[in-house]
Amino acid sequence: MQGSLHRLALRNIRLVAGFYLLVLIVMTHWPKLQIVTDGQPIDKLMHFIGFGLAACAVHVAQWCVRWWVLLLVMFGFTFLDEVTQATLSIGRVYSFADIVAGWLGVLVVVALAVAFRPMGGACSRLRGQQWLDGAASLLARPSPWMIIFMSGALGALVGGVILVTLDGYYPRPHPARAMLLGGLVGSLGLAHWTFEGGLRRELRLIRQQRRCAGCGAPQEAEGLSEDAMLSCPTCGRENRVIDWAPQTPLSKGLLIHAIFRPLLTSGFCLLLLVVFWGVMVGFRNDPRVVDFDLWWRQMGYESQAVMDLTVGGLLAALTINGFRRRVAKAVDLQASRCLACGQDLHGLPTSGGFGRCPECGQWFSKIESDVCSPS
Repeated sequence: MQGSLHRLALRNIRLVAGFYLLVLIVMTHWPKLQIVTDGQPIDKLMHFIGFGLAACAVHVAQWCVRWWVLLLVMFGFTFLDEVTQATLSIGRVYSFADIVAGWLGVLVVVALAVAFRPMGGACSRLRGQQWLDGAASLLARPSPWMIIFMSGALGALVGGVILVTLDGYYPRPHPARAMLLGGLVGSLGLAHWTFEGGLRRELRLIRQQRRCAGCGAPQEAEGLSEDAMLSCPTCGRENRVIDWAPQTPLSKGLLIHAIFRPLLTSGFCLLLLVVFWGVMVGFRNDPRVVDFDLWWRQMGYESQAVMDLTVGGLLAALTINGFRRRVAKAVDLQASRCLACGQDLHGLPTSGGFGRCPECGQWFSKIESDVCSPS
């Protein structure tokens, strides 16, 4: 990251990530800490969620950027944290099942990190860089963080209450697990919705006020062409006038076309898993084959929930990866077909690699990779 806004945003992210890791280490080593409701422990589920969020925090804070480094570091951290519980804490024991639950949470987060990695060519990277500039401008200030945290707390409360209520109709209710999962989903969902709303507002203000992507200072760019370069007098960053142009919205038809095949692929993988499970259960009386049905029932509800979340998370990562890859391909080929209306754009003139769709008036770009490299 370059520019004072990016440095401030990264500093704030690292402060939050470091605080979360500190809380996680303290809670996992707290003497004689037992979280059991009605004789039903939820420690494996908490290990799955806790260390998964830890991997997310480490990755977003850019302490481990490469996925394989993140996987190895977090596997080692999870193992070390669990082993030291039995030696440094009073009333805590070592459990390999807890380590596996933490590893599965880390695996899901790493898979999602791979799915959300930068994709595509020059135009896709330019679109991603604009998103990063807006996020840096938003997260460099403390007030958006407070709003996001408050939204997450409200979402955790609402989501937990809703899922606990629905869980009461289940033949085998588990209020603690329902509260944990409902709170997690509600917190992340409402916090993400709040962040996206603030990001859209920030991007709109950046375009209207023509802010520098490095320091946020307004720029004077009246009368300049779209491909002109403008040096910020405050921080010296080179800004292009076209960077302040609104992003072309993606049409619903394009999004449906992009998600259709990845959903089919994930559904096919899930079908293969179900068929494999059914075949193995059919051979449960064969002494040469593992009795999967007995193994599954002996795992307990908590471990079953961890396995369900793992399978669901990996399938979600597979779907997101395919969806983003197809969207990036469409964005890179936007000079051939408009992203907003689908109009054929072959042969239309461009200025500095940019032009406008004659049908809807949205921007389209036809630029080389060196032009779109993030500055």
